[in-house]
Amino acid sequence: MNRIQTINLTLLLAAAVAANAQGPRGPQAPSGTPNGTGLNMSAAKVISGAVTDVSIGYGAQYPTIVISQSQVKLAPAWFLLDADIEIKTGDTLKLTVAPSNNAADKYLYAVDVTKGTAFLRLRDAAGLPLWTGGMAAGNGQRQGQGSGSGGMGNGTGECQGCLDGASVATVAGTVDKTTAGIGIQFPSLVLATADGKLLTFRVGPERVLLAADFEITAGQKLTVTYAASTCREELVALTITDSAGRKIVLRNPDGTPAWN
Repeated sequence: MNRIQTINLTLLLAAAVAANAQGPRGPQAPSGTPNGTGLNMSAAKVISGAVTDVSIGYGAQYPTIVISQSQVKLAPAWFLLDADIEIKTGDTLKLTVAPSNNAADKYLYAVDVTKGTAFLRLRDAAGLPLWTGGMAAGNGQRQGQGSGSGGMGNGTGECQGCLDGASVATVAGTVDKTTAGIGIQFPSLVLATADGKLLTFRVGPERVLLAADFEITAGQKLTVTYAASTCREELVALTITDSAGRKIVLRNPDGTPAWN
């Protein structure tokens, strides 16, 4: 393992420890509001522009971004990760933001975020976080899609009802490469099959792999049960089994995440 891999692994383990310390879905504060005082939703406004700085907190901490010269707190990293929303410097975003009722708190708090065609609601009309009491129905939908079978799910960025049931298959092979970025990314893996094909699979949040102590590395022998997405041009892994017979279930047959 090289120095970069060691650093990355250390950061990921720190994230897992932080998440476990806070519980599976982060701290469940009674009010779930900034500094316990809530947001001034009457002062909510829309800002847009390029992200000039990103400060990502692991586990249940808030990532903070700078946009239009404003410091904006988003939501716990796992909530963004579940919605498959990655935010980095240079990204163009549109945010609805509101200030805290606490005059000493100078941050703005994002109520929703739009990145391209991806839309994620973070707080309800009262400014209360959607991650403290479970995600609201329809949260995380793609713009222009409804909440029916063709829409996005409950803030996970996963296609509910968007898998082609006839495409479910199982394949074995050797991991050619894997992408496992730090922060709010979904890893993917490329599997080299015995017949010379390279198949790329969307895996799931890194925290799910960490929690299951399931490591995916190049050269590893894996068996993947997967299906084709009908709302995205990609293959998604339903289950992954390693050479020792250890199995991780990532998604249900209808494509909904098994980690919710």
